Parts: sequence; structure tokens; C-alpha cells
Amino acid sequence: MKKILISLLLFGASLIAQNIMIINDASGGANDTVTISVEIQNNEPFVGFQFDIPLPEQINYVTGTAALSERASDHQITANVLGENTLRIFAYSMTQAEFSGNSGVVCSLQVKLGTIPGNYNMNLQDAVIGNNQSQNILTGTENGLLTIQAPDIDISPTSLDYDRVPLLQTSDRSFAIYNTGNTVLNVTTIYTSHADFEVVGDTSYTIQTGNSQSVTIRFHSNIKGTYNEQVIILSDDPDEPNQTVDLHVIAYAVNELDINDMFGRSGYTSTMTIDISNMEEFVGFSFDLNIPDVMTYIPNSVSLTDRAVDHEVTAATLENGKVRVVSYSPTNTSFTGTEGDVVTLDFLIDGQGGFYNISFSDPVIGDINEENIISDHYGGTLEIAAPDIYLNPTSLNFSSVSIFDTLTLQCTTSNQGSDTLIVNNIIFYDSHFFSSQELPINLPPGHQTQIPVSFHSDTEGTFNSTVRLRSNDPDEDPTDIQLTATAYIPNIMRVDSTSIAWNDTGWISISIENNEPFVGFQFDLIIPEGLTYCNKVQLSDRSVDHTINAYLKDANTLTVFAYSTSQAEITGNSGPVAFIKFKADSNHVNFLLELDEVIIGNSNLENIVSSYEGATITAIRNANIELNSGWNLISWNVDTQNDSIEILLSDIMDNIIVVLGFENAGLTYDPNWPQFSTLQFCDHLHGYWLKTANPSSISLTGLFIKNNTPVELEAGWNLVSYIPNHSDSVAHALESIIDNVIVVLGFDEGGLTYDPALPQFSNLQILYPGFGYWIKVSESCILVYPDN
Repeated sequence: MKKILISLLLFGASLIAQNIMIINDASGGANDTVTISVEIQNNEPFVGFQFDIPLPEQINYVTGTAALSERASDHQITANVLGENTLRIFAYSMTQAEFSGNSGVVCSLQVKLGTIPGNYNMNLQDAVIGNNQSQNILTGTENGLLTIQAPDIDISPTSLDYDRVPLLQTSDRSFAIYNTGNTVLNVTTIYTSHADFEVVGDTSYTIQTGNSQSVTIRFHSNIKGTYNEQVIILSDDPDEPNQTVDLHVIAYAVNELDINDMFGRSGYTSTMTIDISNMEEFVGFSFDLNIPDVMTYIPNSVSLTDRAVDHEVTAATLENGKVRVVSYSPTNTSFTGTEGDVVTLDFLIDGQGGFYNISFSDPVIGDINEENIISDHYGGTLEIAAPDIYLNPTSLNFSSVSIFDTLTLQCTTSNQGSDTLIVNNIIFYDSHFFSSQELPINLPPGHQTQIPVSFHSDTEGTFNSTVRLRSNDPDEDPTDIQLTATAYIPNIMRVDSTSIAWNDTGWISISIENNEPFVGFQFDLIIPEGLTYCNKVQLSDRSVDHTINAYLKDANTLTVFAYSTSQAEITGNSGPVAFIKFKADSNHVNFLLELDEVIIGNSNLENIVSSYEGATITAIRNANIELNSGWNLISWNVDTQNDSIEILLSDIMDNIIVVLGFENAGLTYDPNWPQFSTLQFCDHLHGYWLKTANPSSISLTGLFIKNNTPVELEAGWNLVSYIPNHSDSVAHALESIIDNVIVVLGFDEGGLTYDPALPQFSNLQILYPGFGYWIKVSESCILVYPDN
């Protein structure tokens, strides 16, 4: 408790003994004189004070303006600027009189502000508040902020270069005026030092703090010459009221030499034309032509155009390969017109197709005063028309080809050049490769064609060669295509496609198609889930004295091998060589049997197999339907191979009185009048009425049908099959269409009804395999029985 009391007393003492010196904030405009006041808040009496203020560059003390406030008694104050603009203030009393009060201004002084806007710190240094014991009782200081309020102009860029501007044209350049100050900048006037420079838009602006204004100066090229002028900007920036932007431009008359582009074919003559566009009169011209090696000037072919008057022209090939052209008028007469060709020259073109540059050296356009008035010159391009062959692909891989087959591949031949491509010869260096292509091939620019290349060999082996195309392509003749092929004798082992019944056994055959004799074979058979090897394997009648063995390498791999101790050859060239017995479960629709590690061995112990193929074994099942004498409403859930009603019901045809069906309308089959019957085919998606003379049964074999096989229903009555292999409630079996069901009818030695509105009064509650059902629906829909 005592410790807390002592702490509170110390804290209270520290609160009481606060003696702070403060410089108050102030502000003013550029070049203004502003009064700065200094305040002291004291809890103890004091008799004097002292402090230094380092004055910023834009602030200067006004000599003799330091004064004490009314808090002083007989005190005196002195102010001196020391060193680099540090103001020192000292106040004291010869009688040690105390300053009155506990707060308020103790002195003031005046400063002269500069012109650069901004906030400037007025910091107290070496401050002292002295009591009558000559002790510094100062406990803290607070610095002040002096703000100079003014706009500040900044311009970027400070020079505009228009480069060269043709006569009678204009060119624009822009600069921006920024206000980086803290008050609005008023730009009062913007003008130029020459009349051909125009200020586009306003010439005065008000620019807010932090904003800018773009100014565009347009040069009007009226008189030829070089201009160095200025834009003058007047504003209320206090220290930069006058700003300038330098302007530089060359105004020139357009007097240009231009070589027009040339087009030609190798071996032919092509004409070059050169034009002059001029704004000033000229009496002659001269230049050297830098021409490529594919061009040769034809002597005496130079000629002036109708722009000439009494002018003469000469042209000659120099030792350095350049062609010098000179034209003049003996009477100093000007050429006519202001544009167009002035001279032509003929050249012999001899070289590869492509583009070649032509340019001037030392060009002159002479006026009557013998001055070169040329402003610019432009070279040209010679295009030598030529085809350009492009092949895709550039290599053909025929892979493996049977010796009994011929394989043809295509090579796309394109002309990417500027002249017609002519392929006049196709050369094969190996007779196993050949083509039926007729020659020559003529392809205009941008066109393409397919060149067939074929391969055939009567003997096995690997063949590598090329086919060569000869064409008029100047730099890609000849063009070669790489060829690769392998010829083989086909000796193929296959698993033969077949079917096997659910929960039953069946034989699966392995065939060999051979074009060479063989004495034995071996293979691994990958057994899929659902098939079980029955430990039975046997040879076909193609064997002689051969022995066959089989064993399970692992749970899913059966290894089978057959051999002859006398090296007897398997007879024939095709057909089964072995049979393997399997049993199928009832959970799969089909079974994929794959071969691996296949060997077809000849008497030289060589494996002559060329390829081998697996197969998919289809699962089949039986649908057994019991029939009562009289009417029966039936269906089946297997996809039979033949849907003819006479085939499907052949076993009980003698017992059938009539068969009825329904597909949008009634259908009838009468075994006594089959030719007049409308029901000729039946399927697994519909139900059928059978009237029999005696009780009997039908056994149908076919492919497995998935429960979710869609059955399309029309609005109204439909006679449909029940596909699932298990019974189900009507509501669950028909849940996919239950909202559209009006009524369901069945028949089992009597009529059965299901009304979805009154299911509790319905006597048809369960649907069974083998039965057909009438379903009436409100609109077309698709029935999908549930999987479970």
C-alpha cells in the first residue's frame, strides 16, 4: 500500500512540473512577412528563456522584429543570426523578475518568406527556461510548421523537336504544364515567337494543385528553312513567371527520288522505272544504282520519259558494279510536272527466285542554281518470280507391310513460290517403291497436290531408300523424300471370336493363319475376370503327331504350348490349331481374352510370328418361358441373333394358334397364313400375345440385355417387355415413368391391373421376367428399369 501511494505522489509531481516551450504554426504567401510566436506553458516560475531556430533556406529573419509579450516585466530580449542562418533568441531580467502567468506567448518575431511553396519546419534547439536559481526547468518543446502558400510551375519536356516537315503540311507536338505547388496556378498567356507555330486551343488555364494541362503546338510548314523558336508561358508562379519551351524544326520542299519495285523472271529482261516527286523545279539529276549480282544493265537502254524537254541522259556500268545515271539540260530547262517517272533502264535478270534490294548512292536533284535540292530518296525491290517446292512429310515410313499387300502413302507437294512449279521427273532408287503419278506436275503459286508413293515386296526384309523429285525450283532441285518399309510374311495367331453362355462351359479356339510352314506354337492367354479355365485343352485336326500342354502360370495367365518330336508340320494355312475350355459366370456381359508371349516356331527353331490378336468373347444366356394352353402375355430379355418370328418360335410352331403384337397398332401372325400376317419379326423390347393349343415352353438364346436398356413409349397404349432378370414391384420397376403412368395391365391365366391412383386396390403388384405388360401413359416417355 505504501508503494502505491509513493508512486501516485511521484506521478502527481511529474504532472505538476511541466514547463514546455512551443513554436506556434504559421503560414503566408510568397514573399510575405509573417509573425512567428513562441509560447511557454509553465507550472513553475521562470525569469528568462533562450532558444535557437535553424531557419530554412526560404525563410529569413527580419532584423529588429523580436519582441517580448505582455507576460514580461522588466525583461529584455536580443535576437541574432548566427552562422548559416541560425536565429538565437535570449530574454532575461536584470532584477530576476518572473514572467507572469502559466501559459501564453512570451515573444514574437517576423520572418520574410521565399517563393517556393511547401511546409518548412521551425525546430527549437538548445532551448532553456531559467528560474531564479539559474536552473533550466524546461521539460519539453513543441516544434512549429511554417507554410509558404504559392503555385509552382513545372514544364515537361522543355524542348520540342519536329524533325523534318514537308512544305504545306503540319506537325503537332505537345508539352505538359504541371502545378506542383499548394495553391492554384494561373497561366495567363501562352504564345509563340513565330507565326508558323500555332498554340492549338486555349492560351490560358487555371491548374489546380497536383494537376497538369497538356498544350499542343502545331507547326505550319510554309517556308523552307530551319527554325529555332520558343513557346512563352506566363503565369503567377512567384519565382518563375516566365517559362519557355524550345522549338526546332526543318521545313523542307519534297523533292524525292524513288526506285519503283521490279518484277521479272530469270533469263528475261525487266525494266526499272525511277520517279521524282518535286515541289521545286529541277533541271537535272544524277545517281549511282546499287544493284544485286542477278541484274545486268543493258547498254543504251536508258531513256527519259515525257517529263523531259531538251534533256539528255547517259547510263553506264562502273567497275564497282554500280550503274551511274546522269541527266541534264544544255539550256538549263526544268523538267515538267511535279510527280511521275523520269527515266527507265532495262536489265537482264539471271538468278534464283526471291527478293533483292536496289538502292541509290550519291543521289542529286539539281535546280537552276546548281544546288542539290533533294529531300529524300527511296530504294526498291526486285522480285524474281520462281517456284518454291514444299513437301510434307519429307519422309514416308510404311512400317510393316505384308508380302501379299501393297501400301500407298501420300506426300503433299505445295508451291509456295511466285511462279508455276513444274515437277518433271520422279526417280526411285529401289524398285520396291513406285508411284502412279502422271508427269509433269504443274502447280500454280499457292496450289498443292498429293503424290502417291507405293511399296510392295514379294520377299521379307527392311528397305531404306529415297525418291527424288526433279523440278524447276531454282534452289531446291533436286528434292528427296526418305523412304522406309519392312516387308513381312504374315503368320498370325488369333483368338477366335465366339460366345459362351452364362454359368455354362464352352470351347474357345485359337487360330493360326500362316504363309510359312511351322511345327509348333506357344502362347500365354490372359484370362479375364469371370472366366475359369476348366483344365481342358486339345489340338485341332490340323495337328499330326503333335502334343499340347497347358498350365496356369498364375491366376490370370494360361500358358499353352504344342510341339512335335518328329518336327512334323502343322497342316493347312488357316484355321484353329487348339481349343481351350472355359466356364463363364453370370456377372459379365463379355470377356476380353488377350494373347502374349506368342511363338510360332518353324523347323529351324525360328519364331516366325508376324502379329497376334486377342478377341472379345460375348456372354449369352437362355430365356425359358413357360406357356399355358390358351392365351399367354410374354416377353424375353435376351437379344436373339435372328428376330424372325418363324425362327424364334420354330420349336413350338405346331402348338401356336395365333401371335399378336402391338406397335402403334395391332399386329398378327397366323401360322396357317404367314404370307398374310403383319407380324413377321419380334424383339426383346416388346411384349406379345401367344395363343397355344397345349401347355409348352420356349427356350431362347441371345446376348445379355442390361436392365437399364431404354424402352421408348408412345402416348397411349404400349405393349412392352419386362427386361430385368428378377421380379420387382410395379412402383419401383416403373419409377422412371411413374408420373406418366395411367394404368398397367398384365395377364397370368387372368387379367391383372395396376392403377397408380389406387395402388391398394390393384391386383397387379409384382412384375416378373418372361411376362409382357400393357402400359398406358399420358405422354411420350422413355422407360428405364432400375439396375438394382
